[in-house]
Amino acid sequence: MSDTAPGMIEGQTGIELPAVDPVQAPPAPDAPPKRRARAAKTTADAKPRTPRGGARQPKLETRLGTNLTSLGIMVGAFNQADGIAIVQGAPALSEALAGLAEESPKAREFMEGALSGGAWLKVFTALGGIAVPILANHGLIPAGLLGAAPPPEAASA
Repeated sequence: MSDTAPGMIEGQTGIELPAVDPVQAPPAPDAPPKRRARAAKTTADAKPRTPRGGARQPKLETRLGTNLTSLGIMVGAFNQADGIAIVQGAPALSEALAGLAEESPKAREFMEGALSGGAWLKVFTALGGIAVPILANHGLIPAGLLGAAPPPEAASA
């Protein structure tokens, strides 16, 4: 056996690589890059700042439309025709309500108050969607109330 390293030819003392030109960095510029000067903004040009702690709230019309559509979807779980009517009418109604809010500060105040309780309304509506069928199933409310199905025994009788 020879003392030659694997991959080497007997008698070779090392691996020679072809000469390569060294990589040269581009020359440094004489002056630092110029930055654009920002024009002074006037208060009329400035965008409204977002309040601390989060993003701006969507427009009143958008929030009204979202809540009305959600209401229509929830009502649709009990009565499909009524739910569809609410969802289809939500855009026009929300636009009309937003117009009313522009003209009447009291109406805007009322709508903003109603929308701030929107999360609770959704919770209670969703809870009702669970509770009504259960109550109807146990005969505690009349079958068919808000679209609740009658208990299985009553349906077969």
